[in-house]
Amino acid sequence: MHHTAPPWHVIWLTGLPCSGKTTLARALAATAPDRFTVLDGDVLRTGCCADLGYDRQDRLEMARRTAALTAERRAPGRVAIVSTISPYRDCRTIAREILGPALLEVHVHASAETCADRDVKGHWAAARRGALAGFSGVDDPYEEPLSPDLRLATESESVPESVDRVLALLATAAARRSSGTAPR
Repeated sequence: MHHTAPPWHVIWLTGLPCSGKTTLARALAATAPDRFTVLDGDVLRTGCCADLGYDRQDRLEMARRTAALTAERRAPGRVAIVSTISPYRDCRTIAREILGPALLEVHVHASAETCADRDVKGHWAAARRGALAGFSGVDDPYEEPLSPDLRLATESESVPESVDRVLALLATAAARRSSGTAPR
């Protein structure tokens, strides 16, 4: 009897700064640490993307590097959780081109006001007073996904509710990929 390895997946969390991406990534990973790997944008910017700035070309390059690193780390049955603003639709298109049907785009949505209220580092306030340039949602656009695989409303959903919704999406996607009916 021939057994195929379970598919690997990538949960690509995109949203404004302080929308809840990192919180959600950590909560997801905590549900099954042996199954999930987290790649956080802030951490990547101190490592393989430390040479990149915040202009459009550097953000596109960050998406490319992040997706390539994620692809290199793939393993059957594992799930990579990528937590990065990836503010432009082109960023997410680059990721999808590299990762293919493994990528599940999850829009972590919260209003700019809510994100600013959650900001413990003071970046939103600094950007709004002009002291921090190229900040997504203030002086640089954040292009919301047009048709993400899942949209989470982190203003009204609890973290456990969002985790449950992502796990349900993952289960559905795994079943489709195993049966050969993967979306996109």
